Amino acid sequence: MPLEPDTKEILKVHPSTNQQTFSNTTIMFILIVLVVPLMALLDWLMPLSP
Repeated sequence: MPLEPDTKEILKVHPSTNQQTFSNTTIMFILIVLVVPLMALLDWLMPLSP
């Protein structure tokens, strides 16, 4: 993924905000990883009829 190198560089440049940035990135990553498959599963189980 193209965002990984940029994030790592930012963490290296700003060690003081390392923990906060890591927390925000981790939360967003977890939400995406959990929500996207969940939405796909719901669409597969209960396809929306037009």
